[in-house]
Amino acid sequence: MSASAAETAKQVKAPIVRVDMFKNGFAVVTHELAAEAGVAQYIIDGLQNPVHGTLWVQSEEPVTMKFFIRQEIESKQSVMSSRDILDSLIGEWVLIRLMNEEEVDGILRGVTADTQLVILESEDGTLLVKADEIMGLEADRKIKYTENKETKIAKPSILLTTGAVRRNQKITISYLTRGISWAPSYRLDLSDKNKGRLQMKTVVRNEMMSMDNAEFFLISGFPSIKFKDVSSPANANTSWAEFFASISGGSGYSGAPMMQQAMSMSNVAPRSMDMSGSSYAAPDIPSGDYDIHYLPAGRQSLQLNESLVLPLADEKIAYERVVEWNVVDNMDTYGNYLPPGSGPDGIDLQQDVWDAVKFDNPFAFPMTTASISMYQNNAFLGQSQALWTAPGQEVFTRITKAMNVKVDHTESEIPDMRKDVVISNHTYTKTQVKATVSVKNNRGRKDKIIIRRRFSGKLLNADGKPAQTLLPEGATKLNERNQLVWEVELEPGKAAQYPYIYEIVF
Repeated sequence: MSASAAETAKQVKAPIVRVDMFKNGFAVVTHELAAEAGVAQYIIDGLQNPVHGTLWVQSEEPVTMKFFIRQEIESKQSVMSSRDILDSLIGEWVLIRLMNEEEVDGILRGVTADTQLVILESEDGTLLVKADEIMGLEADRKIKYTENKETKIAKPSILLTTGAVRRNQKITISYLTRGISWAPSYRLDLSDKNKGRLQMKTVVRNEMMSMDNAEFFLISGFPSIKFKDVSSPANANTSWAEFFASISGGSGYSGAPMMQQAMSMSNVAPRSMDMSGSSYAAPDIPSGDYDIHYLPAGRQSLQLNESLVLPLADEKIAYERVVEWNVVDNMDTYGNYLPPGSGPDGIDLQQDVWDAVKFDNPFAFPMTTASISMYQNNAFLGQSQALWTAPGQEVFTRITKAMNVKVDHTESEIPDMRKDVVISNHTYTKTQVKATVSVKNNRGRKDKIIIRRRFSGKLLNADGKPAQTLLPEGATKLNERNQLVWEVELEPGKAAQYPYIYEIVF
């Protein structure tokens, strides 16, 4: 950039006025610039690292942005070191007090290179004083103990050039970047028998830049961001080599010097846009036509590296307690038998019995995927994960293992049922299996128990009228895959058994 442009441009701040943040560390950040009538060029510092393709300017007139590195001299008063203070007194008379309470005086001639000895010239000759024995020092003149240090700082900056601005107006700059995000969580209180309370809060952490009175929106959903890991080539520290490596899926290289070349972009906003008002013309919130939701979180001030805990929602709910038992398929997707205990971490998933609750999302907005902790009279019961759930739809969450609900699942091949079958010129064996799910309620209360059994094979019959679902993952396999679901309410001490028979080919 030419020196004349830097000298004539007006240096201004473009504070952050809005942050639309996702849960993955990305956010759409909007800055606002107050453009003045008659001023055509502005220098702006403080914009972050935009993601490729997301940097846009909204203005009444065409705007050009030039990215460059600006050298700025920063002055700062700092306390001098003891060596620097002594050096500043060379040639001056000084009085030195020692640790043994003795005093010596003379003309300070210097400090040895190893800083171990201070050299004094007195009427009696030259004295060498150990520096680590000095307790205090006086001089004939005022001792200087601070100094002004100037350092050159390389600041990524923007030269923004407007068209013919005939009146004061607002110009907004927005882009997707990293550095600020939100982490939501839920608290479910189950203090009453069938009534509860669902609260939502979030932690917002700012690792981007300080902001004052910015409007926060919390985004839930799963948008497509194709180039989220690609920095815009407009960035002063992104070289073309790094850009092309990132956009093609490579990692680029590290240690590239800052680009000293300026890069420009232009933007023409719709002529019908009126942004001349004194307040920020915020973009619209999506109407709900897409499965992405913007939750307003108010205007917030947050300094760099600060975190904010925000309450978001609080509603009463009606819930239902259930016991969930999942009996997993003992065959993998290829038809191979899985022995008990071969599940994740060696756990026998047949015994995966849980206390759980069901309730409808009480909020006027979707529940997003987040942790959910359960309490009863402020006593912690357990923690699970809530998934995206539309308003009014059912939420199912586990609480703790149901240790006093005893379950059992048995299987055995029915004798004399084996026979050979030919499928696609391959010979297989077909047989029938009789299985039984058993459950007993050893608690002092009535419980609703949901039993889910997945298996590979063709169902022939089942007691207890379970709901049957044909699972899609078995469509191209030798055996179809099914799920049976029984729901039973058991009084204290009562038990239930449900036999079923299925046919399997192996």
